[in-house]
Amino acid sequence: MSVAILSIIMSAVYSAYTTNVEAIQIARENGQVHQTARVVLDRMTKDLQSALTQTWASSGTTQLKFIGNIEERDGKRMDRLNFTTLTYLAFSERSPAADLCEVGYQVIEDPETEEILVLMRRQKLLVSLPAEDAGIGEGFAEGGSEQELARNLAGFRITYEDSRGDELDRWSTDETNASSGLPVLVKVRLVLKDILEREHVFTTAIHPELAGTMRKN
Repeated sequence: MSVAILSIIMSAVYSAYTTNVEAIQIARENGQVHQTARVVLDRMTKDLQSALTQTWASSGTTQLKFIGNIEERDGKRMDRLNFTTLTYLAFSERSPAADLCEVGYQVIEDPETEEILVLMRRQKLLVSLPAEDAGIGEGFAEGGSEQELARNLAGFRITYEDSRGDELDRWSTDETNASSGLPVLVKVRLVLKDILEREHVFTTAIHPELAGTMRKN
């Protein structure tokens, strides 16, 4: 009788213990998901706030670009964005002392596990040269170094608001009538999955600082 009672008590204690351990692990994983989202959205905010579509120098004006496109994976939005900005990240002391760079955000499949989608940030340093030499002509959205920002994506949607308040799914400095070439507002919707495949949605709205400024021709 004593052994039977002890077995019941131990089973209850063990069940409670495993439940608590699982809850702690889930809470830790959820905390990591939220931290990852904060890092991604903070990085995008800094990049987009400093976006620009022109530089001016005594030698003349250089036209830069801001291109946002729709892309999909399994019917879900996994958009792509490439633009020029003043937030070059130096990863070593030997990195050039410069700010102007081309930044891109794109979702790719994990090379080892195709079911896992990864958000990458690409950056390429630009120099004060004509567009064809600075890599912002035909070489736009290519080259540079890449950094993984987040994995297990379930959605990455970017929309753009123009000066009239219209919301657009695409943006291109080659087509826009905006005086600055920049959207007034960039809205980002990031969806990440946790270890239980539950989706967590994070959103932010970013105003490029130079949006609305007049172009110099």
